[in-house]
Amino acid sequence: MKTIGVYHGDEDWVLKGIGQDLSKSLAEINRFKVKTTDRVFKSVRLDADYHVFVQQGQLNKNCRNNSDNVPKNSICLFTHLDIGNFKPEILACCKAVIFNSSVQLSMAIANGYNPSNAYLRPHAVDPRLHQILRKNDPDFQSILDKVKTNGKSLNYRSAVGFCGRYWEKHTYVRRKNYDKIKSVATNLAESGIPILIIGPGWNKLFTRRHPLITLVDAKYLKYPYLYNIMKIFVSLSVHEGGPLPILESMCCGVYPIVTNTGFAFDILRDRNDGVIVNAFRPASYYVDVIKSHYYSEHWDTSALRQRASEFSFLGLAGMISDICQ
Repeated sequence: MKTIGVYHGDEDWVLKGIGQDLSKSLAEINRFKVKTTDRVFKSVRLDADYHVFVQQGQLNKNCRNNSDNVPKNSICLFTHLDIGNFKPEILACCKAVIFNSSVQLSMAIANGYNPSNAYLRPHAVDPRLHQILRKNDPDFQSILDKVKTNGKSLNYRSAVGFCGRYWEKHTYVRRKNYDKIKSVATNLAESGIPILIIGPGWNKLFTRRHPLITLVDAKYLKYPYLYNIMKIFVSLSVHEGGPLPILESMCCGVYPIVTNTGFAFDILRDRNDGVIVNAFRPASYYVDVIKSHYYSEHWDTSALRQRASEFSFLGLAGMISDICQ
């Protein structure tokens, strides 16, 4: 039996989670032995027949930005194009590059990438972790009680939600549209709609906030409970690979309203799946769109889950396994 090595960083954040979930799914397929390392930045090389890197920047650093150092039979998951670190000559040395979205694939081609080794698959979500919970689920109620404080009307499927990291690094500030998130969240809260924002660092942006805005920095395994507090999930980024919370929240039955970047066009087929909005509209526009859907609740939560589940880690592992055959 041949071996697949999976490489990711040691930071407790999304790329590490992708590496761990993908490794489990590859092992579950049971066609290969699976090895993993979180020392991708140390140029560590696993003794493996195939090498999977969960993000193009990590591949670049592992091979020290030198295409001659790309391991044989490498597979790279491409999330989003960062022009300062874009290395098409390194991608060309890979056995396969799996793009997260058609938008990012088009941008890579426009910047000199030859797509002869390109594959397209939005990645990825674990539907077994992210589920639609019952309102009276005791674990859900326990989490809900912890995040509710006096004067905040959070409840089952009551909030407009955002998810991600607030990070003052210039590349994040440029991509994530933080000021617009703050404006939209504040305006919605002032109209009486509860807001739930998941992820680290948001207290740096919301130094003073409306009592209906709740910030939660929780362990990733708690995210499914928090998604079930949301009615609508919102992403206002101007440049994304995904973001993954679209799939995660949809698996929990949450309706997405997201900007026209990342894999939105690959996942949301029509109004039944969600709403795609232009990333450069004023905050008042997003407020109006969100409120119109918040009060209509026209979607089928089970259908949202079914659609998102099509982009599972198990499906991604199956594609990688077929590429390695």
